[in-house]
Amino acid sequence: SVTCTSKVYDIANKRTTRLLTVNDKVISHLQMDWEDGYGVEVNRLLPFLRDVSAIEKQHAGKTIVHCRGGYGRTGTFFSCMILEQLMA
Repeated sequence: SVTCTSKVYDIANKRTTRLLTVNDKVISHLQMDWEDGYGVEVNRLLPFLRDVSAIEKQHAGKTIVHCRGGYGRTGTFFSCMILEQLMA
Protein backbone atom coordinates (compact mmCIF):
# COMPACT_ATOMS: atom_id res chain seq x y z
CA SER A 1 0.00 0.00 0.00
CA VAL A 2 1.09 3.58 -0.68
CA THR A 3 0.21 6.49 1.60
CA CYS A 4 1.16 10.13 1.05
CA THR A 5 1.93 11.45 4.54
CA SER A 6 3.03 14.95 3.55
CA LYS A 7 2.88 17.19 0.50
CA VAL A 8 4.40 20.67 0.35
CA TYR A 9 4.23 22.99 -2.65
CA ASP A 10 6.81 25.77 -3.02
CA ILE A 11 5.29 27.84 -5.80
CA ALA A 12 8.03 30.49 -5.76
CA ASN A 13 10.76 27.91 -6.46
CA LYS A 14 8.57 25.59 -8.56
CA ARG A 15 9.14 22.61 -6.25
CA THR A 16 7.10 19.88 -4.61
CA THR A 17 8.17 17.71 -1.70
CA ARG A 18 6.25 14.58 -0.78
CA LEU A 19 6.78 12.00 1.94
CA LEU A 20 5.33 8.65 0.99
CA THR A 21 5.01 5.42 2.93
CA VAL A 22 5.24 2.31 0.79
CA ASN A 23 4.99 -1.03 2.56
CA ASP A 24 6.24 0.54 5.82
CA LYS A 25 9.21 2.27 4.12
CA VAL A 26 9.42 6.05 3.92
CA ILE A 27 10.24 7.58 0.55
CA SER A 28 11.14 11.24 0.10
CA HIS A 29 10.06 12.48 -3.32
CA LEU A 30 11.46 15.85 -4.37
CA GLN A 31 10.37 17.36 -7.65
CA MET A 32 11.59 20.52 -9.33
CA ASP A 33 10.10 21.98 -12.49
CA TRP A 34 12.85 22.26 -15.09
CA GLU A 35 11.59 22.85 -18.59
CA ASP A 36 12.82 20.82 -21.55
CA GLY A 37 15.65 22.51 -23.43
CA TYR A 38 16.32 25.21 -20.80
CA GLY A 39 18.74 25.71 -17.95
CA VAL A 40 17.70 26.26 -14.38
CA GLU A 41 18.52 29.25 -12.18
CA VAL A 42 21.30 28.66 -9.66
CA ASN A 43 19.20 30.21 -6.88
CA ARG A 44 16.65 27.39 -7.47
CA LEU A 45 19.11 24.55 -8.06
CA LEU A 46 21.43 25.00 -5.07
CA PRO A 47 18.72 24.78 -2.38
CA PHE A 48 17.31 21.72 -4.15
CA LEU A 49 20.75 20.07 -4.19
CA ARG A 50 21.19 20.83 -0.50
CA ASP A 51 17.80 19.34 0.34
CA VAL A 52 18.66 16.14 -1.53
CA SER A 53 22.06 15.97 0.22
CA ALA A 54 20.43 16.47 3.63
CA ILE A 55 17.98 13.64 3.00
CA GLU A 56 20.81 11.36 1.82
CA LYS A 57 22.76 12.04 5.04
CA GLN A 58 19.67 11.57 7.22
CA HIS A 59 18.44 8.32 5.68
CA ALA A 60 20.53 5.44 4.43
CA GLY A 61 19.32 4.13 1.12
CA LYS A 62 19.27 4.81 -2.56
CA THR A 63 18.80 8.00 -4.55
CA ILE A 64 17.00 7.91 -7.87
CA VAL A 65 17.12 10.85 -10.26
CA HIS A 66 15.23 11.03 -13.52
CA CYS A 67 13.90 13.43 -16.09
CA ARG A 68 11.28 12.76 -18.66
CA GLY A 69 12.64 14.23 -21.88
CA GLY A 70 16.20 13.02 -22.29
CA TYR A 71 17.70 16.51 -22.54
CA GLY A 72 20.55 15.92 -20.08
CA ARG A 73 18.97 17.19 -16.86
CA THR A 74 19.81 14.02 -14.93
CA GLY A 75 23.49 14.24 -15.90
CA THR A 76 23.52 17.95 -15.14
CA PHE A 77 21.98 17.31 -11.72
CA PHE A 78 24.54 14.61 -10.85
CA SER A 79 27.41 16.80 -12.09
CA CYS A 80 26.23 19.62 -9.84
CA MET A 81 25.92 17.25 -6.88
CA ILE A 82 29.46 15.99 -7.43
CA LEU A 83 30.82 19.52 -7.71
CA GLU A 84 29.04 20.58 -4.54
CA GLN A 85 30.47 17.57 -2.66
CA LEU A 86 33.99 18.32 -3.94
CA MET A 87 33.71 21.97 -2.86
CA ALA A 88 32.45 21.09 0.65
